[in-house]
Amino acid sequence: MESFQRAALPNTLKKRNYLTILNAFRGTEPLSANDVSASTGISRATVMKAVNHFMEKGLLESAGKGPSTEIGGKKPELFQFGMQRYLLCIGMQGEEMTACLYDLRSFMIAQKKVRFHMDCSVQDFLNTVQQIAEEMLQEVPGGRELLYGMSLFVGGVFQEATGVLQYSVLTPGWGYNVPLRDLLAERFPGIEIMIDNVARMSACAAVLDNRDYEKRRVAVVYTDVGVSACYIDKGHVQHGPNGMIGEIGPMILSISETQPYTWGQPAFFSTLISEEKLCAQVLENSEKLEKSSLKFWKNELTLRHIFEESEKGDILAQNIVKQAAWAFSAALHNIVLNFDPEVIIIQGNYAFAGTWFDGCLHEGLACFPRNTDEVSFLVQYDKRPLISLQMMGATKLLTRKFFSSSEWI
Repeated sequence: MESFQRAALPNTLKKRNYLTILNAFRGTEPLSANDVSASTGISRATVMKAVNHFMEKGLLESAGKGPSTEIGGKKPELFQFGMQRYLLCIGMQGEEMTACLYDLRSFMIAQKKVRFHMDCSVQDFLNTVQQIAEEMLQEVPGGRELLYGMSLFVGGVFQEATGVLQYSVLTPGWGYNVPLRDLLAERFPGIEIMIDNVARMSACAAVLDNRDYEKRRVAVVYTDVGVSACYIDKGHVQHGPNGMIGEIGPMILSISETQPYTWGQPAFFSTLISEEKLCAQVLENSEKLEKSSLKFWKNELTLRHIFEESEKGDILAQNIVKQAAWAFSAALHNIVLNFDPEVIIIQGNYAFAGTWFDGCLHEGLACFPRNTDEVSFLVQYDKRPLISLQMMGATKLLTRKFFSSSEWI
């Protein structure tokens, strides 16, 4: 048994080294063997063997000569990724469907946007996806034959292993347990298909391939129409058999206010911090509103207005934001108790909550036991647009799948 393990180790090490070297070429800049050796810690001789192997496979190609060193000498040969394959990423935001076509270096080649009606049927939705895909692929060299994979992300609870959408409150007409991955595979046979919810895709954009997080436990809280989270442990996205890891919106924060089996009651975390609830709290007190700068936004009040006025010192806005921050602190307390993250990243609406919110959040966290106080984990805010994060996360997952394939070794 021991001799078998010793014999297997060199091949395992070779595969790991080769895939590490291949991944070094995922960027847009050509690299020399010395560049790759310096960034990966793998010997130059092994790098050159891998480069020659990948050139035979058609993955890498020569990019000419680089500049000579400061002391002169032979100019190094440069190499770059050379295989053309396409990645199609499709997501929804509000009533708009966005489709982006990328290459394997995550460079966007084309983008299309169409109106999407939440009350359409699953088949109508899939017809729209197929139409967009065909239009985009007809406009690029190689078209459908060079499509490596597709990533689709929507709001809802997914089973990662099967690609089944268990339910989505945004598209209730679709019903339960929709086999989205299988339905897409029927229309796009022979390609890699990834299906997941928007929160996980956005989290992947922030965490994967980020050296600050690659060896840490990270929770990413996604705030938009609803609220959910994604947990990534040292680069591995946590799913769970029922797709419930990260579904923190229905987290009950006040048992006294609940009504069993009813969605959207005041005790739910997602309800307590929703734009609808916070705006209603502002408008329901006409006496305080009259003394507040929020009265100027009375007819078109949004969450962002409340955040902005709280930063300017408006008392009513600050009180409303403080309530939301304390609800957040209770939710983060529960997250820390269950998953013990080292970093919590907030994306979406509440990424713009501001310094007053952040101060109130840490004030709330300090009320809990010492092992969950502000020094035990970092809270960070990611202000990038959600649709951009979703697209970025989708391309990272697809390219990871491509570049980790054992067929290249």
